Amino acid sequence: MKNVLKYAVAVIIMSALIICLPELSFTAKADSSPSANTISGNEAYNAMIAEGSKPERRTVCGFRSVVPGLYFEKKVAGVGFYNLPGTKITDTKVKVYDADNVNCPYALAVANYVALTEKRIVGPCINVMFNKMNDQKGNLNEIFTMCIGLPEGLKVDGIKYGVIAVMPGGAFKYIADTGILPGAVTIPLESLKNYDTSSVFFAIVMNV
Repeated sequence: MKNVLKYAVAVIIMSALIICLPELSFTAKADSSPSANTISGNEAYNAMIAEGSKPERRTVCGFRSVVPGLYFEKKVAGVGFYNLPGTKITDTKVKVYDADNVNCPYALAVANYVALTEKRIVGPCINVMFNKMNDQKGNLNEIFTMCIGLPEGLKVDGIKYGVIAVMPGGAFKYIADTGILPGAVTIPLESLKNYDTSSVFFAIVMNV
């Protein structure tokens, strides 16, 4: 059975050239013909921006994320990105959204396999697109820490948390919670800087 699982995850990783299906773009696309459709499209775009700008989505345990972008996630209690004291984030933006077996099937399969082999349980998952301000993909040089707020049902005393990060192409890495912020999973992102971080899947995991 173990060999079958290893073969299965190898197939998944080889086929995961795009870990998550593309989501909404950072920028609006112009329509050359002013019409009712254009107005409707603009309204939809404005509604999307408003949805992704809700303060509760970019605030974790009272600390607001310092990275601009769109935060669409609903299955966790906010997501935040923070820099080192004395530094500034000037050329990074993010897009955050819930991830599941519909929009990120390969990444979730990889995370489930890694969690199974290490006796961990997979919880809520998110996907994060890291972009530079000019929309060039992948930029972790300015971000030091990510915090993911734990939903009430996942806050259990004595449980150790962490995340399994899955990058495009199937590379994965387990990162343990530093425990700095109660009620959230806090991880340093430095260990991911040598990977493709254009679109990173993060699965909250709990030790059993």
